[in-house]
Amino acid sequence: MSAPILILTILGIFALLIAAIRVFAKGSKFYELTSLPLFWYRLLNFKIQPMWEQRYDYGEQRRQYLLFLKPENQKITKQNIVIYLHGGAWLLGKPEFFRPNAQSFVEQGYGVILPSYRRVPKYSYTDMREDLNEMMCCIQNIVEEHNLHDKKFILGGVSAGGHLAAHWLYNRAALEQCGWSQDHFSGIFMLASPLDLEQMKKTMVLNFYTKGKFQDANPINYLQVEEDLPMLCIQGGKDGLVTYESATTFVDRYQKIDKDLVQFHRLEEATHLDTSRWAYQEDEVKKLILDWVKEVEASTTTQNIESTNQQFNKSTTI
Repeated sequence: MSAPILILTILGIFALLIAAIRVFAKGSKFYELTSLPLFWYRLLNFKIQPMWEQRYDYGEQRRQYLLFLKPENQKITKQNIVIYLHGGAWLLGKPEFFRPNAQSFVEQGYGVILPSYRRVPKYSYTDMREDLNEMMCCIQNIVEEHNLHDKKFILGGVSAGGHLAAHWLYNRAALEQCGWSQDHFSGIFMLASPLDLEQMKKTMVLNFYTKGKFQDANPINYLQVEEDLPMLCIQGGKDGLVTYESATTFVDRYQKIDKDLVQFHRLEEATHLDTSRWAYQEDEVKKLILDWVKEVEASTTTQNIESTNQQFNKSTTI
């Protein structure tokens, strides 16, 4: 057997072995990690339609910026701006990769904000909490610059991004410190997100993230009995990175406050990455998100929004 044929044979056997392992490993970290190359390839090669886009820096570190996107004609026709935080285990990802997600909202007339944030292992929860505060100050300036005083915000995120979105909305003390309140928001959606860290495996990445602030870093600790904003949570039954219980304990507590506010969907065969593929394909996750956002948009009241957003001028500088 010639050398080239031998090499091809070995590679073929190796590929078949990997494929066989993946069949039986669905729901494992191995399955998720070996799915990443194709996921990133499809995401980064998705053809983006023209959108207006501008970058705003909110800090001096290279990760401290956000992208503001709106329709090409710059006309936002919806009452809400969508803030979508990317995932990546607090370690990977950048807003530019998630333009396909933004496009799903922009093409319907929404403005979209894609934030970036500092990442582990150099930075931890404390730093990312500071980034969220600085983002709010930056968005106040965007509201002024683009005359968005009549808009509210829908928060959303996938994986670590959904986790940070929960911190953004439910930490009332931080909102108040930045001159914000929950009155500025219409709702939140979280996809495959670690919402109760007590239910997560204690990995090295999680230790880097919490860094001695475990209870402060756990979103479920910020829920209060007066929660009154709608919430959408989607979790895969075969998620190999975020435990199912990490979502359900959060959802259960929210439902005890007001079950009518909660939409929870368990997708039995969905993996972690399956909750992100809606960026480049039409699937059940995308339909659930867009239908929920449409409902929230329809129920958004503009009464007193402008006067509320004017309070940004009086906000505390972080």
